[in-house]
Amino acid sequence: MTTHRTAWPLALLISAIATSAALLLQNVLRDTWQIRTLPERVMEWLLLFVPLDLFEHGLQQLGANAKEVALTGTVVGMAALLLGIGTLALRGNWTSWRLLALGAGMWLVAMAVVMPITGAGFFATGLLIAPALVNAGYLVVFLGYACVLIGGRLLSHSGLEHRPAMLAERRALLAGVVGTLIAGSIARVVGVNGGLVASTLPWRRCPRRKPRPRQPRSRQAAHQRMPPPGQPPRSPPQPPRWNRCRTHPRPDVWCATRTAR
Repeated sequence: MTTHRTAWPLALLISAIATSAALLLQNVLRDTWQIRTLPERVMEWLLLFVPLDLFEHGLQQLGANAKEVALTGTVVGMAALLLGIGTLALRGNWTSWRLLALGAGMWLVAMAVVMPITGAGFFATGLLIAPALVNAGYLVVFLGYACVLIGGRLLSHSGLEHRPAMLAERRALLAGVVGTLIAGSIARVVGVNGGLVASTLPWRRCPRRKPRPRQPRSRQAAHQRMPPPGQPPRSPPQPPRWNRCRTHPRPDVWCATRTAR
């Protein structure tokens, strides 16, 4: 069986498409479940090693855009890394199974190396988001990257002259697509409630206000309010009536009088 290396322009093009797909899936995770991207985590980790004088100088020069510039730099760095790895793998005429193993290995490095050194814990166990959601989400990212590389290899027909080899390459692509779908389903199921880690603390119960017991009225107070037997109850006080005062020498003086109850 004769094999031919993938040309540099074609390998670069396929790798660029795979890199774009990986970054797009990563942004989808960020927008859907608020899972921070790898460039964000790496950026904050790298800022710990920046000297204080250089950090202050960057803030003076860039102002409020300093963080966006740093994040853009880490995104470009990740894109360049994925682009270079994919191009070299295609140029090296890796089989589809090796490309699939490459995607799984990159996911393993991200979960077992990048996450712990950036403070997220081993396999993202130190985050407030469910670790299963984070692991499944990034598995979608890197398996999707590998599937695009495998699909580009199949379309380029490099080293696939024999039917058994073609079937083996297609099985690898099918395995990558199925794995991506399974990981996406797990992420969707875990992320139904936002993917937050459930707290083990008991629920706080708000204290209920006890009703105050009604005090019974004393018999003496009730007896004072009741009229004596045989006497009609008192009517409520009537408002005063104003009439001209007959005892005053001035005729324009008015006096207030009350009606008898």
